[in-house]
Amino acid sequence: MGEDAIGFEGSLTLCNVIQHSDNEVRIKYLPMMREAVKQGKLQARYLVRAEDRIATEHGELQIYGGQMKYYQETKSFNVWPVYDPINIDKRRAEIGLEPIAEHLKNRFNFTWNLEEQIARTAEFETNKKE
Repeated sequence: MGEDAIGFEGSLTLCNVIQHSDNEVRIKYLPMMREAVKQGKLQARYLVRAEDRIATEHGELQIYGGQMKYYQETKSFNVWPVYDPINIDKRRAEIGLEPIAEHLKNRFNFTWNLEEQIARTAEFETNKKE
């Protein structure tokens, strides 16, 4: 899976195939992707896409903040609720990613609001219990 074995284009293609497959395929390759990130053979952003997409498609909280959601009430996109938003930057740093606020600003010109995310996560967890 690493660029050293199949090149940058091959690695990108493989990650995109996994990302756009169904959850069963993503789940199958997730351990390999985690190991490749640990070994520095895969960019962490590809792991984030798969890991967070698996969670959101299962109706769970995401881990790294890689998935956005459209909120009808505000008619805008925001980060899908995140597990333990207070420590999201710690989790992101552990796999070599920039802080969530920096990522969102650079990629989407979007401002991260921790208090808002804490509230969204609490609301998500409450609604899930019902």
